[in-house]
Amino acid sequence: MKRQKAEEALAQSNGRKLTMGDVGGLFHSLLFSYEDLLLDMYGKHVREMLPYLVERLSSFDFEKDGIVLPGKPLEENIQHIQNFFSRNEFMREVTITRSGDSSYMVEVKGCAFAKAGIHKTLKLKEGSTCPWVLVVAGLLQRAMGDQMDVHVLTSEFTDEDTATKIELRKPDLQSPGSSGSGDTKGVHGLAPPEAQSFLQKEANIMIDPLDARLMEILRFQGRRSNIELATILNTSESTVRRRINDLTRRGLIRGFSALLDYGKFGHFLRGNMYILVDDRNCDELATRLAKMELSCGVYKVMGEYNLSAEVLFRDMRELQNLMDTISKAEGVKKVGYLLATVPYKACAWFGI
Repeated sequence: MKRQKAEEALAQSNGRKLTMGDVGGLFHSLLFSYEDLLLDMYGKHVREMLPYLVERLSSFDFEKDGIVLPGKPLEENIQHIQNFFSRNEFMREVTITRSGDSSYMVEVKGCAFAKAGIHKTLKLKEGSTCPWVLVVAGLLQRAMGDQMDVHVLTSEFTDEDTATKIELRKPDLQSPGSSGSGDTKGVHGLAPPEAQSFLQKEANIMIDPLDARLMEILRFQGRRSNIELATILNTSESTVRRRINDLTRRGLIRGFSALLDYGKFGHFLRGNMYILVDDRNCDELATRLAKMELSCGVYKVMGEYNLSAEVLFRDMRELQNLMDTISKAEGVKKVGYLLATVPYKACAWFGI
């Protein structure tokens, strides 16, 4: 009885079922709202999530279905992707045409969601990107692999269509800032390591490419202004400022300090001392070594020795005096050292 009354009430109401336009509008609203959030908080566009989208697309077997063909020529992949998107209930066709040496125009024509009025209804901020184009770019990136990086630019929306420029660029394997102005080498003329090799591949946290490049530059050039950093990274000063504040808040940047060249102060030698000491005396000796002003680091180690210390010295006499002192400490059975001579990669913190 209650069910019948509910059905009658629904029939008499002005309610209606979800339409294609409603569904498309809701999902587009979610995506564009996320884009607005990224844009307002971090100065990032939603298209910067492309690497993560490519990873998600690995759940689909597009290679098996012949939609993307890794290792095959770009034009062949473009043809297959166009065929995949064309002649379906969601759109009339997708075309990918060359517009420059390394740029292409992706056009989504006759989109069912756009026909339902989404482009008119949603108030899109400058920089919005068509979701279909993101998927097209993700498939192209899957097809190209490490050969090229796909970069998506801003979409232009009409009542039924969108047009979006994408660029294919060779992966940037240079050190951060190498394409910018000014000297971007690290301390003592040594170039900073590549962001991809350290922060991107080894970190156990999610860091996007711009954050990685920013942190690599700051590791060696912490006094660069936000404006200089923005020029090197090809972004805005406000984006750099927000990124640094966010990285500091998350604890990825712990602070900024001056890098001193201790060689200029007369401490020309840097040695690794290795000590075998009784376990009951290990902590006490380690504490004494850690309190030395010119100890770079003290570590408990495994192997022939159980304690290691990195120390700066003025000369060999100073090194010998320290070794003699340690040898006489309680519980010490053996002392050895390795002396750094030719720096293939100098320590940024101590300049030796």
